[in-house]
Amino acid sequence: MLPETRLRSAIKPAPKIRISFRPATAEQASLYRYDNGLPYGSRGLGYYYGWDQDNTANMFDRDSSRSYSERYDAGAVMDLPNGEKRYWHIKVPNGAYNVRVVAGDPDNGLGAYSIDVEGRRVRCGPRGERIRN
Repeated sequence: MLPETRLRSAIKPAPKIRISFRPATAEQASLYRYDNGLPYGSRGLGYYYGWDQDNTANMFDRDSSRSYSERYDAGAVMDLPNGEKRYWHIKVPNGAYNVRVVAGDPDNGLGAYSIDVEGRRVRCGPRGERIRN
């Protein structure tokens, strides 16, 4: 049997994949890959992600003084006013992952947010409220 320290080093942790949703013209936050609303496909360096269909018209960047940082200043509308829904996908190897979802609009604190991750409902309530499932 391997010593415990060798067992830990033999387990390779999954890489962090940080995606920021924003229009192509928006300022970029460091350490993030960007999704500008394009349909699912190759994004280079072995990454495959995107939307079920073109969602570029539904990306926003507020440039708000209320944003904690540029990371929280932009986003994507997933439930459109006409009732249509947009779905985002990413290809990752099989395994267990910690997934963090941030939802909201720095200039509009109204509403509740509900997003499914692999069939599990993740709720991000009113602005400033943290809900963990």
